[in-house]
Amino acid sequence: DAVTCSGNGEPTLHPDFPALVEGVIYLRNKYRPRLKIALLSNSTGLEREDVRRAVMKLDLPVFKLDAGTEKTFRRINRPAAGVRFEEIVSHLQALGHVYLQTILVDGVPANTDPDEILAYFELVREIRPRGVHIYSTDRPAPSARISRVDPEWLEEIASQLRTETDIPAAAFYAGKT
Repeated sequence: DAVTCSGNGEPTLHPDFPALVEGVIYLRNKYRPRLKIALLSNSTGLEREDVRRAVMKLDLPVFKLDAGTEKTFRRINRPAAGVRFEEIVSHLQALGHVYLQTILVDGVPANTDPDEILAYFELVREIRPRGVHIYSTDRPAPSARISRVDPEWLEEIASQLRTETDIPAAAFYAGKT
């Protein structure tokens, strides 16, 4: 259904990402003009203006946002030095036509307490994405102190997000059809 740019690592960090996007668009237009082009990104490459311009040409740019606060972002994502939460949020706001993908986890660390969820909803409201995909881990977590969020809770959070922001949101989990 789509050509998806993801890969082993963050695709937007590739030094030639904009040229690669142009190449994929050229090939799509030549051979499969109705095919969508998607991107799965952890949002860290958005500091480059040429990357942001290239992202605007994609049909389905999907960016990670796993927290509503800087503190939780640092605990959940453990970003590389120099990656700043407020810059990621600012770039996502400026892009506007993106989708957000969010993993929710319980335990230590967690991003599911009520204050964190409310802060997350506020960021979603500010970013105004085209849609939000919420999920939890279905694979073994990197720590025994982390656990998955029950599907019923994921559905409830997605429902609350739709109600409070008027932005399409869906929960994804194993076994959902």
